[in-house]
Amino acid sequence: MRTALGVIAGFIVWSVLWLGANALLRAAAVLPATPTEPISATAPLAALLVASVICSIAAGYTAARVAHVQAAAPILGIILLVVGIVVQLKYWHLMPAWYSIVFLVLLLPMAVAGGRMYHPGPMLRATTSGA
Repeated sequence: MRTALGVIAGFIVWSVLWLGANALLRAAAVLPATPTEPISATAPLAALLVASVICSIAAGYTAARVAHVQAAAPILGIILLVVGIVVQLKYWHLMPAWYSIVFLVLLLPMAVAGGRMYHPGPMLRATTSGA
């Protein structure tokens, strides 16, 4: 049950951070004013990739922290990848293929990297190891 809660929390964190980053990038005029405008310039696409990496690391850490196990992060990463594929297919015509591929390739490993940043304290390890 805790793992499921961790994955849900991680997904929510990723979504909130992603939407916030997009809003900030739009407000700063890095991204077009409307989400349906094509983006081909490298700078905004790179900014989106950096935002995605930050979101994925934070989400993976959150998932592991809430679940109290690092194993929640890869589960979250797989879910992010599946959802990411669906979303990228919807927006495929607005961005270069290289962006979509890099975006998708980074989701799982960055979520796992975030999960690896969580280390349960000694008291928690003792109680969860069956001792």
